[in-house]
Amino acid sequence: STQSTWDDFVTKVEPAHRCYEELRVRAVFTGRRRSQHGERGEIPVAEIDGSGPIPIIKINPLVDWSYDDVWEYLEEHNVPVNELHAQGYKSIGDWHSTQPTKPGESERSGRWVGKPEKTECGLHKNFFEMKQHAMSRLSEPLSTVRMA
Repeated sequence: STQSTWDDFVTKVEPAHRCYEELRVRAVFTGRRRSQHGERGEIPVAEIDGSGPIPIIKINPLVDWSYDDVWEYLEEHNVPVNELHAQGYKSIGDWHSTQPTKPGESERSGRWVGKPEKTECGLHKNFFEMKQHAMSRLSEPLSTVRMA
Protein backbone atom coordinates (compact mmCIF):
# COMPACT_ATOMS: atom_id res chain seq x y z
CA SER A 1 0.00 0.00 0.00
CA THR A 2 0.98 3.61 -0.43
CA GLN A 3 1.09 4.32 3.30
CA SER A 4 3.10 1.19 4.01
CA THR A 5 5.69 2.01 1.34
CA TRP A 6 6.01 5.54 2.72
CA ASP A 7 6.49 4.24 6.27
CA ASP A 8 9.07 1.64 5.18
CA PHE A 9 11.11 4.16 3.21
CA VAL A 10 11.13 6.86 5.87
CA THR A 11 11.75 4.63 8.89
CA LYS A 12 14.03 1.92 7.47
CA VAL A 13 15.19 2.15 3.90
CA GLU A 14 16.46 5.72 3.70
CA PRO A 15 18.21 5.61 7.11
CA ALA A 16 19.88 2.29 6.23
CA HIS A 17 21.13 3.53 2.86
CA ARG A 18 22.31 6.80 4.41
CA CYS A 19 24.24 4.77 6.99
CA TYR A 20 25.73 2.56 4.29
CA GLU A 21 26.90 5.65 2.44
CA GLU A 22 28.25 7.56 5.47
CA LEU A 23 30.08 4.53 6.88
CA ARG A 24 31.19 3.35 3.45
CA VAL A 25 29.51 -0.02 3.93
CA ARG A 26 29.98 -2.23 0.89
CA ALA A 27 28.66 -5.55 2.21
CA VAL A 28 26.08 -6.69 4.74
CA PHE A 29 25.13 -10.05 6.22
CA THR A 30 21.44 -10.86 6.36
CA GLY A 31 19.46 -13.51 8.20
CA ARG A 32 17.12 -14.16 5.28
CA ARG A 33 16.31 -17.80 4.59
CA ARG A 34 14.58 -19.54 1.70
CA SER A 35 12.38 -21.39 4.18
CA GLN A 36 10.71 -18.06 4.95
CA HIS A 37 9.07 -18.35 1.52
CA GLY A 38 7.54 -15.45 -0.38
CA GLU A 39 10.15 -13.27 -2.04
CA ARG A 40 12.83 -15.01 0.02
CA GLY A 41 12.19 -18.43 -1.50
CA GLU A 42 14.80 -18.00 -4.24
CA ILE A 43 17.47 -15.81 -2.64
CA PRO A 44 21.08 -16.68 -3.45
CA VAL A 45 23.89 -17.07 -0.92
CA ALA A 46 25.39 -13.79 -2.19
CA GLU A 47 23.94 -11.03 -4.33
CA ILE A 48 24.75 -7.54 -5.46
CA ASP A 49 22.01 -5.04 -4.67
CA GLY A 50 22.52 -2.20 -7.10
CA SER A 51 19.18 -0.55 -6.37
CA GLY A 52 20.55 2.04 -3.95
CA PRO A 53 22.93 4.98 -4.25
CA ILE A 54 25.90 2.60 -3.92
CA PRO A 55 25.97 -1.14 -4.74
CA ILE A 56 25.85 -3.35 -1.64
CA ILE A 57 26.90 -6.98 -1.53
CA LYS A 58 24.34 -8.92 0.49
CA ILE A 59 25.61 -12.15 2.00
CA ASN A 60 22.87 -14.56 3.04
CA PRO A 61 24.68 -17.37 4.89
CA LEU A 62 21.52 -18.92 6.33
CA VAL A 63 19.66 -19.42 3.03
CA ASP A 64 19.39 -23.18 3.48
CA TRP A 65 18.56 -23.16 7.19
CA SER A 66 15.09 -23.94 8.48
CA TYR A 67 13.37 -22.26 11.40
CA ASP A 68 14.27 -25.30 13.53
CA ASP A 69 17.93 -25.10 12.42
CA VAL A 70 18.09 -21.51 13.67
CA TRP A 71 16.62 -22.42 17.06
CA GLU A 72 18.89 -25.45 17.41
CA TYR A 73 21.91 -23.20 16.84
CA LEU A 74 20.67 -20.54 19.26
CA GLU A 75 20.12 -23.08 22.02
CA GLU A 76 23.35 -24.99 21.41
CA HIS A 77 25.41 -21.78 21.59
CA ASN A 78 23.39 -20.00 24.31
CA VAL A 79 22.66 -17.04 22.04
CA PRO A 80 20.36 -14.51 23.78
CA VAL A 81 17.01 -14.08 22.03
CA ASN A 82 14.34 -11.40 22.12
CA GLU A 83 11.87 -12.09 24.94
CA LEU A 84 8.97 -11.69 22.49
CA HIS A 85 9.78 -15.15 21.10
CA ALA A 86 8.58 -16.64 24.40
CA GLN A 87 5.30 -14.76 23.88
CA GLY A 88 4.60 -16.49 20.55
CA TYR A 89 6.33 -14.14 18.12
CA LYS A 90 8.21 -16.28 15.59
CA SER A 91 9.25 -13.27 13.49
CA ILE A 92 9.63 -9.80 14.98
CA GLY A 93 9.08 -6.65 12.98
CA ASP A 94 7.60 -3.24 13.65
CA TRP A 95 5.50 -2.96 16.80
CA HIS A 96 2.44 -1.81 14.86
CA SER A 97 2.46 -4.56 12.25
CA THR A 98 3.58 -7.70 14.07
CA GLN A 99 1.63 -10.10 16.23
CA PRO A 100 2.23 -13.55 17.72
CA THR A 101 1.67 -16.50 15.42
CA LYS A 102 -0.80 -19.25 16.17
CA PRO A 103 0.24 -22.91 16.39
CA GLY A 104 0.75 -24.35 12.92
CA GLU A 105 1.13 -20.96 11.20
CA SER A 106 4.25 -20.11 9.23
CA GLU A 107 6.89 -18.11 11.05
CA ARG A 108 6.19 -14.90 9.13
CA SER A 109 2.39 -15.11 9.33
CA GLY A 110 2.44 -12.65 12.23
CA ARG A 111 3.96 -9.96 10.03
CA TRP A 112 1.76 -7.42 8.20
CA VAL A 113 -1.47 -9.12 9.23
CA GLY A 114 -4.29 -8.17 6.88
CA LYS A 115 -1.85 -7.24 4.09
CA PRO A 116 -1.37 -10.47 2.12
CA GLU A 117 0.48 -8.66 -0.68
CA LYS A 118 3.19 -7.48 1.71
CA THR A 119 6.11 -9.80 2.52
CA GLU A 120 9.06 -7.43 2.99
CA CYS A 121 9.68 -4.21 4.93
CA GLY A 122 11.57 -2.54 2.11
CA LEU A 123 15.19 -3.11 3.09
CA HIS A 124 15.47 -5.64 0.28
CA LYS A 125 13.41 -3.71 -2.27
CA ASN A 126 14.38 -1.24 -4.98
CA PHE A 127 15.67 1.89 -3.22
CA PHE A 128 15.09 4.27 -6.11
CA GLU A 129 11.49 3.15 -6.68
CA MET A 130 10.76 3.56 -2.97
CA LYS A 131 12.46 6.96 -2.91
CA GLN A 132 10.46 8.16 -5.90
CA HIS A 133 7.26 7.01 -4.21
CA ALA A 134 8.21 8.69 -0.92
CA MET A 135 9.13 11.95 -2.65
CA SER A 136 5.78 11.99 -4.43
CA ARG A 137 4.14 11.79 -1.00
CA LEU A 138 5.93 15.00 0.02
CA SER A 139 3.83 16.94 -2.46
CA GLU A 140 0.67 15.87 -0.63
CA PRO A 141 -0.82 18.01 2.13
CA LEU A 142 0.95 17.20 5.40
CA SER A 143 -2.34 16.13 6.99
CA THR A 144 -2.50 13.15 4.58
CA VAL A 145 1.11 12.05 5.12
CA ARG A 146 1.20 10.28 8.46
CA MET A 147 3.34 7.66 10.04
CA ALA A 148 1.56 4.40 10.94
